[in-house]
Amino acid sequence: MRVLVAVLLALAIVAAQFVYGGLMRTAFSLPCYALVAVAGILGACAVFWKRAVPPNPAAVAATLLAGGFLTWRTLVTPGQDLAVFYTFLVTACVAVYCLCACVVTSPASRYVFVSLLLLAALGQVVVAAIQFSEPGYFWPLPWFSEQIRAWYFKPEATGYARGHGIYLNGNHLAWFLNGMTFLSLGLACLGRSAVWVKIVLAYIAAVCVAGTVLTLSRGGMIGLGLGMLVFLALSLVALGIGARDRRLVILLVTLAVLVVGLGGGYYLFSQSMTAQARMSKILEDSYRTNLWPAALRQAQLEPLTGTGAGSFTQLSRQLRDYSQDADDTFAHNDWAQTMADFGFIGLVLVAAALCFNWRAGYLGFVDALRQRMSVASRPQSNSAAFGIGALCALVAFAAHSFFDFNMQIPANALLAAACAGFLANSGVAPWGHTGKRRMARWVTGFASCGCGVFLAVLLLDHSRAEWCSLRAENALIKGDFSLAEETANQGLATAPRHSRLRRLLGEALIQGAPSSENPRESYVRSTYQLRRSTELDPDERWNQLMLAISLSSLRQFRAAETAHIEAIRLDPGNPAVHEYYALFLESTGKTQEAVRAYEVSLAVPGTKFSSQRLQALRQRIKLSPPQH
Repeated sequence: MRVLVAVLLALAIVAAQFVYGGLMRTAFSLPCYALVAVAGILGACAVFWKRAVPPNPAAVAATLLAGGFLTWRTLVTPGQDLAVFYTFLVTACVAVYCLCACVVTSPASRYVFVSLLLLAALGQVVVAAIQFSEPGYFWPLPWFSEQIRAWYFKPEATGYARGHGIYLNGNHLAWFLNGMTFLSLGLACLGRSAVWVKIVLAYIAAVCVAGTVLTLSRGGMIGLGLGMLVFLALSLVALGIGARDRRLVILLVTLAVLVVGLGGGYYLFSQSMTAQARMSKILEDSYRTNLWPAALRQAQLEPLTGTGAGSFTQLSRQLRDYSQDADDTFAHNDWAQTMADFGFIGLVLVAAALCFNWRAGYLGFVDALRQRMSVASRPQSNSAAFGIGALCALVAFAAHSFFDFNMQIPANALLAAACAGFLANSGVAPWGHTGKRRMARWVTGFASCGCGVFLAVLLLDHSRAEWCSLRAENALIKGDFSLAEETANQGLATAPRHSRLRRLLGEALIQGAPSSENPRESYVRSTYQLRRSTELDPDERWNQLMLAISLSSLRQFRAAETAHIEAIRLDPGNPAVHEYYALFLESTGKTQEAVRAYEVSLAVPGTKFSSQRLQALRQRIKLSPPQH
């Protein structure tokens, strides 16, 4: 059962990696969540195991408290799109944590889990090496989302050639490779396996380090460096506990492994001018520093409980610096976004869960070594090996989270949850254990089962709607408006309160109206759908903009102007809302107002047609006869 659950969890992470890591669209992670749901339900078997080692009660309590608060906050967050995304994500992370803390506790099951992910890491590095060395944009998989293709597939773009594997960004791959570096390194140095297995594991760790360099991820490199320092410190702790007659040899071997891994990465770094140029600007990042203040301002709106899961996407548009035309879904800082979306309470609970699990992992690491030294002369322990790997990985993740949003990416968030679960249960019973911690095993087993059942319910309720949403979006971008309308209607049949589906249906009706038999009827239907969409998600500026366009087509100009102004209020730094408003004013004959609107839009970075329209309007005003 332990091995089966380990296989399901590893396959869940890999399944999410194959679809952009599960980024931004709930539909991308549905197969992943289905695997986690099955594994979570199977986790109930841990309750009936009499000799199973229970997890650390404090770590479990802190994690379940944090997970419970985050889940509650996602369920009470208005809006449909990202609130559902975070509900799935938080539930799956809690399930994976509980399973790794109470089911995947034996060395065999953990070896299986890590081995499958190491194979995935090797494949990712191969793809990353091709992307780093070959000109153009190499993507080995089909594009499942036309919107993602439009955002990321830019073969003509110039700049750094970064390896990103089958993730969309090198920063996301660096997170995964950092985790696998330390897990494989821990097994190579402290695991109880054959010498050739240790050599292979050390080689894989070096490959992961080299892959991290290929990503050109500055946050990944910082996390890797801090993790290596912690690994060295914990190695010294291990030598202090045992192996008195072999300390020098073991220390030299550990240092050799570190030197080979870091040396290989440095050699690759020294041979690449691109990598050197990227790392030379490690402290220069105006892009992220323009996003972080918006998250801090957002946190001041609802300091305790935050403004809601995923609300940064919409509120940051009103709070950010408008010197750039970026419109990011995430704050590129997991800690800042947690404080903004979930408040000070959420931030404290997440930080506390991290600290309690790290402390439990360290105590389990030391205890595993001491028990091993009581029966042997070498500090070789599989439990300690997984412990040191997970401890260093969690440090790397915590550091990397200050610069990126990997905890918003299901594949990477589930890996972090698994490492935390490893730390909550070292797999060996503490000395003096009398069974008082058995309650923690029961709670964890029931929690994993409950999360599995809840995930299954979420899948039944939302899978069809999310899948239809993705299909409708793809059809709309491809110009197949009838298919987009049909698919959106199918999704709304199961989820009538899905605001994004209603907006997509409204857009499809607007786009298809000119070629329909009754254009006015199409505009009337689109207006109805878009009004419902704005009612369900009033802070989404695209809802307001599409509603304004639909109302203009029905010649309801006063209502259309109100919707245009509301779209500008929701996202004053977006050039599109200004340009469409100016175009609306021009179409209604308000020439002077349109000129002023175009002039305002030119002050916003990223405008597309304002300059040409403004020039044409001024020329028209100049040539028009004077009014008497």
